[in-house]
Amino acid sequence: MSAQFCECGSGLNNLGSSSCPSIMKTIKKHIFVSLYDGDGNRNSINLTDFDANGILTDSYIASKLHEEDGLKRWYPTPNVYENVESTRTDTTTEEFQSGLIVRIQNGVQTFMGSLVQVEESLAARILSNGCSDFGVYEIDKDGSIRGEMSGDGSELYPIKINKGSLDSYSVPEVEGTSVSRVMVTFQYDGTVSEINLKKIANSQIEPNMLQIASMIDGTLSETEGQTQSSSTLYVDFDAKYGGTFGSNIPIQGKTDPATDWSLLDSTLSPVVISTVQEPAKGKYVFTLTGSPSGEVSLKYLFGGVGVKSTDQEVESNTLKITLAP
Repeated sequence: MSAQFCECGSGLNNLGSSSCPSIMKTIKKHIFVSLYDGDGNRNSINLTDFDANGILTDSYIASKLHEEDGLKRWYPTPNVYENVESTRTDTTTEEFQSGLIVRIQNGVQTFMGSLVQVEESLAARILSNGCSDFGVYEIDKDGSIRGEMSGDGSELYPIKINKGSLDSYSVPEVEGTSVSRVMVTFQYDGTVSEINLKKIANSQIEPNMLQIASMIDGTLSETEGQTQSSSTLYVDFDAKYGGTFGSNIPIQGKTDPATDWSLLDSTLSPVVISTVQEPAKGKYVFTLTGSPSGEVSLKYLFGGVGVKSTDQEVESNTLKITLAP
């Protein structure tokens, strides 16, 4: 991928291969990651992130998937890719009148894959990632991870993507011929050095990386026809994407008042939630203690203790509710 193919004074390289080569299989999933966090530090997997047995634990992977800071969070693609294709642009050369051909720049690798039977809106959400400086960790069919190793060998960075090259679009079903799909294609950045691409074998990773779940967007709204009071709140919790016109997909089972929810009063002080009930799918009734007044702010808390990398967590908006006097 890199434009640099000769290092001055490097001479010839030994070309022997070990008896146990580390080879990536077909890429079946990507993890989109910002190149830098909000403090300007480069995102990476560090050697110190492995446990004493040299394993990336499920809790570590889950913490990345459910990171509060969006610039540090991992955003894995759903399902697995089908019909994966990897191509390379032509090497750029210059030919002189004498017939001499000089290499100018290596070709750049391009990825294309299909995500089958996912909602069409996924294409637009993937495409919006192209507005940022980002990279990807590759996950192959064995569940191994590959990134770009740092110069000192202590960190594994996401592989930088040419952000202007990212494209994603939906392909509708053709009756009797093909199912619907979302296409994902991009070009790796020309500065990526292939010699530095290293993988973390699936034997070094506790969870099955092909089964990790990306967070989904949820929407909190006030239940229509109900009156909010200082003792009781009525709230609907639905998935932001998916469903049909007039019928959203309810988010269910979030009924632990201690770990699932944050409720703050107008001074940003916590309001105690006594109970949370779900009398109908995605419809929640909150019983409050302390009789708060004025405006309160409700938000779902994701990534609590015990949440696994395969758990489908939800990120919600903050719902501001004005309580009836």
